[in-house]
Amino acid sequence: MKTRKIMTILLVASLLVCWIVAGQLRGNDDVNPPTGQKQVFNIAGTWIGKFPTENSPYQIPLIVTETLTPIDLTGRFAYVMRMLNSDFTFTGMFPQTNSVTELVGEAVRTGPDTYELNVIGYGVKKPALEDVAWADRGQIQYIWILSGSAICIDEDNVEHDLMLSLYSGIDNPDFTFPWNPGEPFPLHDQDIDDDGLPDESEMPIFSAPFSHVSKRAVQ
Repeated sequence: MKTRKIMTILLVASLLVCWIVAGQLRGNDDVNPPTGQKQVFNIAGTWIGKFPTENSPYQIPLIVTETLTPIDLTGRFAYVMRMLNSDFTFTGMFPQTNSVTELVGEAVRTGPDTYELNVIGYGVKKPALEDVAWADRGQIQYIWILSGSAICIDEDNVEHDLMLSLYSGIDNPDFTFPWNPGEPFPLHDQDIDDDGLPDESEMPIFSAPFSHVSKRAVQ
């Protein structure tokens, strides 16, 4: 009888631990917050984001999908952003670019509903099919990084305040910004060691703040 009682207690304790861990993996600090305590919203999942056209050269918003997957119990999430209608050339700055990658990185919880995030992606010049050789992988034209903060305003909406930083992956001594074509701004490869990251001493050739709201893909 005593052994059965001990086993029952252990089973209940195990179920309680699993219940708490499941709540953490969903992105909640509290599975059942006490009465009067603010609910912690769940950022894990897939979202649809829209970058507005204000203060941009585009007439159509950029639409993205964002997927956040829990990495551990400390509030770290793997972050993948996919662009559905991106301008490969980055407003004409890199006219030979014909492909863009996903942006990948992490979001880290900084408060009950706030997160810091950093993601990185690439613009690539892929070779034409008739020019493909077994050793030709294409050329990285630029590296762009989005970093900043996100806040869950409710269960189905997240607000982002981000800074976009753009780095060159090529040499172009004749480069000029499309909006200021009379002023040359020679570009150089800012990833000399080819590790996929801008070299430590490099500054972005272009940076701008961006804000957008994402809605949960399935509500």
